[in-house]
Amino acid sequence: AIFALRDSTLSESSCIMIKSALLLFTASALDQAQGWADNTRGPNNKDGLDYSTIQNDLDFYKTIGNTFKISPLDDFEFTPAHGYGVAEKLRAETDAYYKANRSNLRKLKMEDPHAVIDGFENAKQWAMLQLNAVKVHAHKAPLTNENMVGRELSVKASKQLVDEQESLVACHVLEKYQDDDFIYGCHVAYHVGVLEVTVAPYGLDSTLYAACHDDPDSDVKPFCHILSIHDTMFTVEAAGKVTV
Repeated sequence: AIFALRDSTLSESSCIMIKSALLLFTASALDQAQGWADNTRGPNNKDGLDYSTIQNDLDFYKTIGNTFKISPLDDFEFTPAHGYGVAEKLRAETDAYYKANRSNLRKLKMEDPHAVIDGFENAKQWAMLQLNAVKVHAHKAPLTNENMVGRELSVKASKQLVDEQESLVACHVLEKYQDDDFIYGCHVAYHVGVLEVTVAPYGLDSTLYAACHDDPDSDVKPFCHILSIHDTMFTVEAAGKVTV
């Protein structure tokens, strides 16, 4: 329609094609937004895909000797630079989803809150608001001592870092923000616990965090996956330290 206004020589068929393309683009954007907001987009917010480390056995990352690999597609160790476009895209998808459901906006934001947030402290404040808490604990996936991507990793040790929470706030790193801070894609997750998993592909211990989802009210089968570096789970209760 914009092109048609600028060029009056466009044929009627060309205008129809342009309008059709715009409608398809709008539908695609809303589909993406719907996916981000209702968790069908794929749990990895950097690319909207499933994590390569998903396991439907909730005991998989508790079992010593189990092996797995982290695909390069997970962007486990890679955080895009500020302005790369990941955060901007997800923010646009979120806004489009809420605008498309404006009639139920208040209910939607209460029952299924999602946000793209600049900086750790802002993410923490958002988590406190969502969890109705004056204090939250941040469990940030740590840096590893070796490159983990593409290698066969074996569970050397495992312990419960966070007992299953009725609800917590999961904030996934999207891009670098400033200094050592990040832009996060945050949402409330239900019936999630976190495991601290030790691996040592070349003899040097590294710690990975595995998030395990077991929501009885969800149609999705229970699953666990490895969190990317700097992803943060905000909880009200203190971390547990039960050795498995």
